[in-house]
Amino acid sequence: MLYKKMLAAFSAAVLGCTVTAPSAALAASDGTVPAEEKYEAEVDLFYLDPGYESYLSIPDSCAQSYQIKLPGTYQSVSFRADDDHIGVDQEGLVTPKGEEIYYIGSGTEYEYSEGDFTVTAVVDSTRLVYMFHVHDYAVWYAHSVADSYLEEHITAGMTVREQLETICKFVAGYDYSAYHSGMVSMIATGEGGDCWASTGTVNYMCGKLGIQARTRNAANDPGAGSGHRNSVAAGENGVIYMVDAGYSGSAPRHYSITEYPHPYACKERANGTLELTEYFGFDTEIEVPSEIDGKTVSAIGSSLFYSANRFIGKEITSVTIPETVVSIGDSAFYDMDGLTELYIPKSVGYIAKAAFCDCDQMKLVIDPANPYYVMKDHVLYTKNMKTLVSAAELYTMKNVTKTEYGKSYTWNKTDFTVPDGVEYIEDQAFYDCGSLGSLVLPDTLKHIGYAAFRGCSVGNTVVLPESLTGIGYGAFSYSGAPALVLLNPDTVINDTTENGLNEKEDGSTLNGASPMVLIGREGSTAQAYAEKFGKGTSTVYYGDGTSATEEYDRYLFGLLGEDGTAELGSGTAGDCSYRVFWSEETGLVMQLTGEGTADVPADETKLTGKVGGIILDKGVTRLSDALMKALTKTRTVFGVKGSYAEQLAFKEGYNFTEYPKEQLAGDVDCSGVVNIADAVMLARFLAEDHEITVTAEGKRNAELDGVSGLTSGDSTVLLQMLAGLV
Repeated sequence: MLYKKMLAAFSAAVLGCTVTAPSAALAASDGTVPAEEKYEAEVDLFYLDPGYESYLSIPDSCAQSYQIKLPGTYQSVSFRADDDHIGVDQEGLVTPKGEEIYYIGSGTEYEYSEGDFTVTAVVDSTRLVYMFHVHDYAVWYAHSVADSYLEEHITAGMTVREQLETICKFVAGYDYSAYHSGMVSMIATGEGGDCWASTGTVNYMCGKLGIQARTRNAANDPGAGSGHRNSVAAGENGVIYMVDAGYSGSAPRHYSITEYPHPYACKERANGTLELTEYFGFDTEIEVPSEIDGKTVSAIGSSLFYSANRFIGKEITSVTIPETVVSIGDSAFYDMDGLTELYIPKSVGYIAKAAFCDCDQMKLVIDPANPYYVMKDHVLYTKNMKTLVSAAELYTMKNVTKTEYGKSYTWNKTDFTVPDGVEYIEDQAFYDCGSLGSLVLPDTLKHIGYAAFRGCSVGNTVVLPESLTGIGYGAFSYSGAPALVLLNPDTVINDTTENGLNEKEDGSTLNGASPMVLIGREGSTAQAYAEKFGKGTSTVYYGDGTSATEEYDRYLFGLLGEDGTAELGSGTAGDCSYRVFWSEETGLVMQLTGEGTADVPADETKLTGKVGGIILDKGVTRLSDALMKALTKTRTVFGVKGSYAEQLAFKEGYNFTEYPKEQLAGDVDCSGVVNIADAVMLARFLAEDHEITVTAEGKRNAELDGVSGLTSGDSTVLLQMLAGLV
């Protein structure tokens, strides 16, 4: 058997340090080593993790060091290790090298690493290379115990079920212990392990026997805890075995092996059809069955393929949905990076939240005949365009780089405007979608769902329209938005009427950044929210294990005036004065006035790193390096053409906007001409027609009668202008 050969090789290595000694490799004339490098010796070295020192000791047969022996004196020899995890002294003594780490409360510990490392000895013109295979002795010990058990108890002709029974008896021979969650710690300590340790052991031993097995999320099983795990194993003729050897108690523990004729768990719906609640197979190209045991499959359950994708060991690359499916549950395809395309048939009439969230490369195709859903500009909507369901393909707007530790992402930022007519943004619609560069919401929007923009890194101030009646819990948590403007003073924050989640408000719903700027009317829900959650705490730990608590501003509130602007702060900034405000025309900006160099504000305002633009007076001749570094969100410079403001924009690659723009008296709609449309727009605005909005620039242009604020007098003057009377 294969495992016998592996066990024999393993045992030989444990009983004696393996050393082979091919011929030495000589350096070429340029000092390089030939492409096919030969090693002077290959050596197995062992270390023992400090956590196992009270349970195990490395036998003398397993070398913990190796002495490189060379003829003559070592004075002319240069030794070099190729990695920090192997050490060599000038006398040629090689040992595994631990990384010194200080843990608060427990002191200094050394952490070692398994792996293959080389040490080079240079003698005159000769370069000698030694290969060292460094092993954790506790791992080798645990594997040796498991392998020896298989060698003794597995016999030829056993069925897969019988082999699984044998494995379970081994695992159940250890007590249950919540303190050990891995195979190695369970066996090396002898104290037992939890369900994770049992599952890892079952999977390892199945692998030794050539049985396909993987971990399963068993948290939803009756009586299971929230983190319960067990194994599934492939038997003969498509049979799937669910193996659970993780029950509590003392040895011998109870275990179970349940046989399934297909790789799906199901539950019956009210109409007699089936909802698939779990996929515990091994395939990465999946065709969802249209029926099971004579019953129609009508629903894909919550997290169905997301959960499987985490544990199969390979990414699922395709899923085919049959025409019988009418419902797709929440997070069903969440985080499925290997899925390149998903076709939604015309039968699907319900798609829950986060169904397609965080898929790296998925193209979502909706059957044109589907009467319920439609894709537009990479985003999924209901067919009537009243509900935005999912960012869907916006998650693919990123560059993915695989690294040693997983994946890293570089987002391709996309400016996104939710179309007019959309009334609802579903729960988690843009959850963790880092591609949003800016976000504009329509005046038709009524409700934003739970965690809709959580983790999005939005770059602009987001204006929440007067039509908005409710914001679900966590909607803008960690969204990155520097400020939120709430135009409706009665917008319900942490609105639970749409999803019934009833999350307890803790100040996280609008927590875009720290501190978050909220702008709203006096007496509004925005003001009350800022006052209630305006302070937070940040805990700083020191090297001696003690801690101190610092208080910081969590929310800052700016009062939205009748002119559509909000003042947020003012003071001195080097040779200049500063003012931070928000307006519809400029967004959140810092205005610098005076003459000379502008520096970081004297009060070190936290708003500096939030402003999207800076307005520079003609007298400002320079921004200090410190201020430039502090303006992390700035993308636009406002100022007079030909001034330092425009030069700064050229230098830094900022957008440049002339400010203030030349005012065209009477141009209420900012169309560039004054006509009857301006008079109609102003009249409707004064009549409080809520379908009409006038920009800040339009309001300035409409100030015609010399009296502050828009009144009927301005409308009269405008009509006189159009009649040629003034």
